[in-house]
Amino acid sequence: GIFDNPTDFHRAAAIGVANYGQMTAGGWMYIGPQGIVHGTFNTLSIAGRLKLGVAPDGNLAGKLFVSSGLGGMSGAQAKAADIAGAASIIAEVDASRIETRHRQGWVSRKTADRAEAFRWAAEAQKAGKPLSIAFHGNIVDLLQYAVDQKLTIDLLSDQTSCHAYDGGYCPVGLSFEERTELLGRDQNAFRRLVDETLQKHYQLIKVLSARGTYFFDYGNAFMKSVFDTGLQEIAKNGTDTRDGFIWPSYVEDILGPELFDYGYGPFRW
Repeated sequence: GIFDNPTDFHRAAAIGVANYGQMTAGGWMYIGPQGIVHGTFNTLSIAGRLKLGVAPDGNLAGKLFVSSGLGGMSGAQAKAADIAGAASIIAEVDASRIETRHRQGWVSRKTADRAEAFRWAAEAQKAGKPLSIAFHGNIVDLLQYAVDQKLTIDLLSDQTSCHAYDGGYCPVGLSFEERTELLGRDQNAFRRLVDETLQKHYQLIKVLSARGTYFFDYGNAFMKSVFDTGLQEIAKNGTDTRDGFIWPSYVEDILGPELFDYGYGPFRW
């Protein structure tokens, strides 16, 4: 239709006549992180068995999961990683989200220091104990540190609303407050910075993947969002999205043979 484009969709969402359906709930039937703890736990656990050689009766002790997003449904990630036995670092730019998750017990520790976050994680991995860490900062900065320091990340994903140019994904180099100010002042400039950050994010994942990290799209349209910046190399055929992307989604590569074949879906079903 004539309104089937991102600009008109976001205007419709802003005035309350459309919403983006994601995971298993849209914005009008929201239940927060508790709704997907089980599904995220299954996703991480099965990824460990399929990709990391974890025994069927084992857990993710000694493994590191890195992702971003601690608001809304993404707040389930740290708790699910704890239950799965992993060390985890979840990046979040909004300090208020971190404070809420920490106060409520969804995440165990918090820091704005990248070195401290990875040091805590390494200590937990060595001890074989779960530990969830909230990193107050941008996921791109966190991954840049891992690349520069040649740190091992076993499982890597993202659960920010990167499809939304209204603040769901924060450009690197901006604080949360600066991001909010720019959104109100110049949305086109904000979109350009988001696109640049998505491309840098992609390049860092490429480096980590080449070193053995297993990256998966966790249903937040990350790969499509990267493609939409004009970076066609993320498409499997290098041209369009008909054949999918160079990395898998969690549904097709992780949950399909291990979960759906047994008759139930990834989250609350």
